[in-house]
Amino acid sequence: MAAAAAAARNALEKKEKRASIMKNRRMSENHFQVTSDVKPTEQPVEDARKMADKVRKSIVVLQKPKVEEGQPHDGSCLGSRKLPYQDEVLMAYQNKYVVTFVALCIMGNFVVNIVEKEIDPDPDNPKYEKFWSTMDVTFNIIFIFELWANMWSYGGPVSEFWRSGWNVFDTIIVAVGFLTMVNALGPPLDKLKLMRAFRVFRLFKRIPELNKIIMALLNSITPVFYAFVVMFIFFCIYAILAVELFRDFGSGGYYYTTPLNETDPNYEEPIPSITPRGYVHGLEYYGTFMRALYTLFQVMTGESWSEAVARPLLFGLYQNNAFTVGFFFTSFIILMQMVMINVVVAVLLENFVTDSPEDEEEEEALEMEYIEDMKREEPAAAVMAPPVPEPAPAAPASGSSMDALEAKMDLLLKAVAECKTEIKEMRQVQAGVVPVDMHEAPKNEI
Repeated sequence: MAAAAAAARNALEKKEKRASIMKNRRMSENHFQVTSDVKPTEQPVEDARKMADKVRKSIVVLQKPKVEEGQPHDGSCLGSRKLPYQDEVLMAYQNKYVVTFVALCIMGNFVVNIVEKEIDPDPDNPKYEKFWSTMDVTFNIIFIFELWANMWSYGGPVSEFWRSGWNVFDTIIVAVGFLTMVNALGPPLDKLKLMRAFRVFRLFKRIPELNKIIMALLNSITPVFYAFVVMFIFFCIYAILAVELFRDFGSGGYYYTTPLNETDPNYEEPIPSITPRGYVHGLEYYGTFMRALYTLFQVMTGESWSEAVARPLLFGLYQNNAFTVGFFFTSFIILMQMVMINVVVAVLLENFVTDSPEDEEEEEALEMEYIEDMKREEPAAAVMAPPVPEPAPAAPASGSSMDALEAKMDLLLKAVAECKTEIKEMRQVQAGVVPVDMHEAPKNEI
């Protein structure tokens, strides 16, 4: 009886959500249907339509009935029949206090690992071996029970459980922790205990803000990869040029400059060009492609490169003619540090502010579903509604038509403001700020 009542309530809530969404859709379309043949204002009206459609879709997304994380899962590893207390375990697992406790345990385990490597880093001569072992066993037991509760709430190790990448990651980390706890892994597999440091990644599943950042980074892998390919190509070009231009610098163990106060323009003072590793400057920094590539990477990071990498070339190459060296390093820094790095940042920001492909596909599917619902309701509405007279031909541009257009634009802006207010109220309700039951059934239907 309780399950049937819950199913009936869910069906009623879904029906009311869909009715509310379709009502808002009709209201939006009535407000946003602005037509005019006045040529000078066609583009602003079109822009307003696009903006209104975007606001309407935002309302649809906020109100769309979707499967939430805490909703009971259908079936189990036993088939259509659920496991004992499956829904109750899910409710306990999704309880905010349990979520907070598990998050604190993950953070606590991470802090313990940091403290262990700081005050007791020698594994062959540990000072507090019993304490670290006790803490490791305690956290392992907590995480094993947490994984069990999560799997049980899905109905066991079903396919729906394994479709979540976070669940797969949790299972691997907990399994490795359990095997190291019971000393089931011998050399060299005992090195897998280093995966304990990755337990903190499980925190990303618990905190939505961190999860959003990680998912944005994962969605950015492909475009960022191509941005790095472009950067690598420029690195290679400059490394090839550096080998060609600078490899022979200081080849005799010295490079020559003319002192600033020297009156004889033909006098050249020898400067030692031997590095602490016994190489001359040209061979150490630009002797091969890989050496030049690493030197340019050091230049891009800005790590104490100028005095050893560039200034000897500025004063000793081409008899104090600094144009070639100055143009080479200045153009490299402008291109790599000011342009390409910002391209990578722009790609990351784009993926932070845009929806994931899965969300876009879900929105499109929902839109198509509502369109089909409206098509099914249109015949009945056409039978009940009185005939609509044909619209009069559009009048040429005049003062009255402009006034009518301005009035319609006012209606449009008012509708947009109402939509924004409704979006704000919806977010407040979802956040629990406004104690309003949006799914309260009408009294005449109870």
